[in-house]
Amino acid sequence: MILMSFDWLPPSANHAYFTIMSGSGRSKHPVRVLTNEGKKFKRETSAELLRKYPQELRVFKPDTPYAVHSFMYFPNLLNSGWPEKAQTRYKRLDADNRLKLFLDSLKDAAGVDDSSFMDIRVVKDLGPERTDIYVWNMEEETLPIRHLVYPA
Repeated sequence: MILMSFDWLPPSANHAYFTIMSGSGRSKHPVRVLTNEGKKFKRETSAELLRKYPQELRVFKPDTPYAVHSFMYFPNLLNSGWPEKAQTRYKRLDADNRLKLFLDSLKDAAGVDDSSFMDIRVVKDLGPERTDIYVWNMEEETLPIRHLVYPA
């Protein structure tokens, strides 16, 4: 198992990507493109992975299944006015759509195609802003909770 920790959160997909129309006539179709914020995050995160985790990145092998579990900590998840003033208990802070850009950065830094990320989980929790990423080689390691979700 590999653990990689970062003192920041990835931007949500709403901030990391925008849609443009490509092609013309009947072949016109939407294409997702990185925003400047998304490009900056990907560049800086890939560099941080290479700087801080070179040994861990060397264990990635092509055509090998990996499990990637992320824990994203937000400093304030609760709406302070709930239930009297706020309609919902929790703030609308995406966690699931933040992982895509991180996985793209990991793919670039490790040189492994992200199609190998077979078991992907996202946990959102309260705490100082941080992202922890756990990675398991599914051919060589047993996931601690896999048996609960995928019985033999």
